[in-house]
Amino acid sequence: MESRIYILYENQDWFDHLKKEMSRFDLEILPWFVDKLQLDTTVTPPKAVFVNRLSASSFSRDHNYSLSSGKKLIQWLEVNHRFVVNGRQTIDVERSKWFQSQMMQKHGIKNPKTLLVQGGAEELKQSAEALTFPFVYKYDCGGKGISVSLIRTQADWEEFLEGKSWKQAPDDAHILQTYIQPNQPKITRCEFIAGKFIYAINADTSDGFELCPAEACRINTCQLDGQAEASLFSLRSEVPSELIARYEHLLSDLGISIAGIEFIEGTDGEIYTYDINCNTNYAPDIEAKLGSQSGMRQLADYLKALIKEDRS
Repeated sequence: MESRIYILYENQDWFDHLKKEMSRFDLEILPWFVDKLQLDTTVTPPKAVFVNRLSASSFSRDHNYSLSSGKKLIQWLEVNHRFVVNGRQTIDVERSKWFQSQMMQKHGIKNPKTLLVQGGAEELKQSAEALTFPFVYKYDCGGKGISVSLIRTQADWEEFLEGKSWKQAPDDAHILQTYIQPNQPKITRCEFIAGKFIYAINADTSDGFELCPAEACRINTCQLDGQAEASLFSLRSEVPSELIARYEHLLSDLGISIAGIEFIEGTDGEIYTYDINCNTNYAPDIEAKLGSQSGMRQLADYLKALIKEDRS
């Protein structure tokens, strides 16, 4: 393995932040934009570390082939014995909240009742009969909170089905999920690097579901009013150690090194985990407070260590 790192990406903003942090090291950081793809099986990949930074929200940037192409690209890399941080199974996690739910159950992690619906209005109507109001609708392949809708009543559901938003679901795959009434209007996101917990943040959900800590998202799309105050995110000092251990076992099982896992605390006193984000991005105000312990700094150090370990 040489001193080169290829970043597989489809969002320029997210690539730039990592490249800036990696510039501290004597490494060659190379972008590999992934959307439409052409590969030749007779050609071998370059010798390097490859970092998968592809996102479930790629379709929202008109990069509709990113995840599908990315999985094939990573298969090619791994068949040729190249090391990929967040390998091919990571794509399966990014593409399906249904798969995430199954893996959480396997590891004894409580999550809301989740129904997968593949199809259109008729299939959605039939599946909703297994839930009580309120419930949550979302795309199976989502990201940034795009598509998440709280359905409070039958009238809300009928109005929702008459609209067009659900018709934009990638692969016509939908998720219906029991709504968890939070004891406070917030979610907690736990960040992991090298499969190990580094820190947790609370995010205020008072203004809606579309929450993304990345600076670019905060400016453009992730708040209902188009703005996000610095106070939206805050560090959380304590998270149940048993829950963190289960998260780490889950990530190890999936072969995922870098992730953000989100949970909500219900009025029933239970913790419900509902999302695994494998292309984690970090809130700039939180990162500034953490300084040398910031997520992006620790990510860069981890990638540097991977190369050093292999070359030794």
